[in-house]
Amino acid sequence: MGEAIRDHIKNPDFDVDVFSQALLFGALRIQNVRKEISPRLDKGISVLIDRFWPSTAVYQYPKLTAREIDSIEQLHSHYVRHPDLTIFVVPPVEVLLSRKKVAG
Repeated sequence: MGEAIRDHIKNPDFDVDVFSQALLFGALRIQNVRKEISPRLDKGISVLIDRFWPSTAVYQYPKLTAREIDSIEQLHSHYVRHPDLTIFVVPPVEVLLSRKKVAG
C-alpha cells in the first residue's frame, strides 16, 4: 500500500496541497508502525529502520504552517510508537550540496 500511495503522490499529475500530502505520508508512517514495527517490538524483536519521523519532518514541515504541523504532531502522538534511540548521520557538506543540486 505504501509504495502505491507514494508513487501516486509523486506523480506530477496528482494535484494535492502540501498539508494533504503530509497527512498521506503520515498515514503511511502510522500504517508501517502498526503493521510492521509494533508486532515485531511486541515479540521482543529489535527493529532498525533507516528513516522515521525526523525525515518526514525535514521533508514536509518547511512547507507547512505552524498550525498544520501541530495538527500532524497531535495525530501522530496518539498512533506512532516513538523509538528508544534515534541516530542522526550527517554527511559531509559537499555531499549535502551535491544532493541539493540534484534535487533542484
